[in-house]
Amino acid sequence: MNMAKHPLFHILSKEKRPAASLVTAYVPACAVLLIVGWISHSLEISERVLLLRYISMIIAGIYAFITPHLLFPDSRKTLLQQLNPSQALLFRYQARLLRPITVLSIAVLFIIAYFDLRSPLDALLFKTQMFSNGALFLISITLYALFRYLSIAERSQKWNEGLSGKKGMDALKEIGIVSPLSRGMYPTFMSTVMVTVAGMMAVVLSAAIPVFWATSIPFILFLGYVAIRIRSNLFRYDRLFYQSDAFYSELMGQSLGKTGEARKPAPYKAIYWVPSRWRHAVWTQTVQMDRKRPMGRIIALFCILFWLLLWLGSPMSWVYAWLAIFILSKNLLLWPVSETSLSPPVFQWWIMGTTDWILARFFLQLRWIPPLILTLGAAALFSDSFRWIDAGYVIAFDVCISCITSWGFTRINEISFKKRFI
Repeated sequence: MNMAKHPLFHILSKEKRPAASLVTAYVPACAVLLIVGWISHSLEISERVLLLRYISMIIAGIYAFITPHLLFPDSRKTLLQQLNPSQALLFRYQARLLRPITVLSIAVLFIIAYFDLRSPLDALLFKTQMFSNGALFLISITLYALFRYLSIAERSQKWNEGLSGKKGMDALKEIGIVSPLSRGMYPTFMSTVMVTVAGMMAVVLSAAIPVFWATSIPFILFLGYVAIRIRSNLFRYDRLFYQSDAFYSELMGQSLGKTGEARKPAPYKAIYWVPSRWRHAVWTQTVQMDRKRPMGRIIALFCILFWLLLWLGSPMSWVYAWLAIFILSKNLLLWPVSETSLSPPVFQWWIMGTTDWILARFFLQLRWIPPLILTLGAAALFSDSFRWIDAGYVIAFDVCISCITSWGFTRINEISFKKRFI
């Protein structure tokens, strides 16, 4: 059967995503493209090469964090079991799940290579090779991240049974160190590190080659290695998929038995800083938000990449652009828990008035102000290019965006309902 005509892809083509999901995807994506275009429009060719390498490293870090959350646990697992697609179709299906972030990444690389308002037709061959290098890297890191997380359950089982990592764990016990992670969680942590390091090392090796036409060799070798690994494991792709899906289902929604526990929601006492009038609403929204998105990891990734840009001596326009993306994305991630499916307007309006919900959502957005202040404060303290006044402007911008999004989400949900029915 032709893959394009398989019932699985016909069903996927008919699916409609919720409006909130589309907004939280397209608004940050458009912001990223506009900011990258603003940065790239007047760069010299050497600066474009440098920016493309930095962005490639950032992409490697993003894929290391976001891939398992896009792939597992799969909400269509029952449908897949009923249709029973072949291993090749299952691989194509998972690659399709990564398509949004891949399309955005390729668009960013294209803008960096070709969006040149000063001399758009100059050095076209050089720009094409630069873009080709970026595309090769992107395909390689996408497939590598997919394969690493696809086989995560198999490696986790070996760690749980003591078939892997036994010497390292015994060494920790001998020196009296208690591991903060259960044995089965180490493959996930190591995969995050491996994807990031592998992507960055490929970029570094490419940058070390003095002849530009040969800079694509590390990416070609990387892609060849990943293709061989996937091809040699394609015959058991379905087994690896269902094993890893079950592993992440337990990790994110159920107890992991004797090896550890699933992530617990924030306790009510952790919201002590919110006035009592809105505390219960902020707590319930916090629990829902943490179930929908791993907010701690997302914030940590944004902060780490901000420090990386400063440490690499990137132009301040790049740093401020990244901070703008950080703040917009952080605030727009509130949208899914403001949908009617998680925040029924009848129930919401019965609990509190619309003004109270605006304030509750504003306090929810302020939850991540302390990490932002610490990140910016450390940058102002240790970096000569980032000042305290800059940190103040960024925090003020974040507070303003929090106010706007809190009102906007309430306007779409509770205020809209009140105007229609009350």
